[in-house]
Amino acid sequence: MSTLGSSVTAGSGSTGVNKTWVNKLYERLKKERGLEKLRYHNSGWGGYTTSRIVKEKKADVLIQQKPNVILFETCLLNDYGQNVPVETTKKNIELIITHLHTELPDSRIILQSPNPRLRGEAKNKEGLSYEDYIRQTEEFIKSKGWEYINIYDAMNKELANLQTPLKDIMYDDAHPNDKGYDLWAKILEMYFLTGKQQWQ
Repeated sequence: MSTLGSSVTAGSGSTGVNKTWVNKLYERLKKERGLEKLRYHNSGWGGYTTSRIVKEKKADVLIQQKPNVILFETCLLNDYGQNVPVETTKKNIELIITHLHTELPDSRIILQSPNPRLRGEAKNKEGLSYEDYIRQTEEFIKSKGWEYINIYDAMNKELANLQTPLKDIMYDDAHPNDKGYDLWAKILEMYFLTGKQQWQ
């Protein structure tokens, strides 16, 4: 299993590697029958937009790893924060996925949105909110027929069910704390083990 994404894939805001969503997911999945030998590589890059992922060919790191499963977190926190036009974001996502599909035709590739953020309602220089990036990229990804997990909606729904404010699971405006990453991992665990996005 390999991951690709931004600082929230790297685990910024957690108290250690073992508290990141990637490691927590790995620890949970390898307890399942047939997954005891599961291994993972985490390629989370702090501050990276989709444009920088493309420019620096970070997907090639995963191609060298030849994973069975790829989890690509779409770097929207940075595309929004660094004012990348959403149409450019879509094109970059397509370039990344096309490249991965071409070089790793037998790998299962799953795209996922990043987490909710505080003050994401503010418009950036493109005149878009963070949720605008979530919604527009989700529509684009689904139109391509790619496998997709909406972490943003899943976390928001679970927080509403628990009557817990977003700030309680955040380290800062953009990065989850240990509780936030644990929730992220649980959402992915449920998806992998049941094949369902039960929050929809």
